[in-house]
Amino acid sequence: MPVAAEAAAVPGKAVLALVEGRRGAVGSPAWAAETELAPIEDMARAALEEAGKTVVVVVTADGLPFGLLALRDEPRGDATEGIA
Repeated sequence: MPVAAEAAAVPGKAVLALVEGRRGAVGSPAWAAETELAPIEDMARAALEEAGKTVVVVVTADGLPFGLLALRDEPRGDATEGIA
């Protein structure tokens, strides 16, 4: 598995790193739009967000979109007990 080097965070927005000699980033769609690094497929993103998922953008070294990651955390069965 490749190891990331020169990793840096843009707090609350993105993580940038060098992997196998190529720069890349993973960040929020808002961050990608702010930096104009990657055009986001708005319809795909909106559909994922409407389904309750958190969407992050993967950007290549040359600022092109590599893909979207859709994340969702399901509550565990014992969550109520843990919160109590």
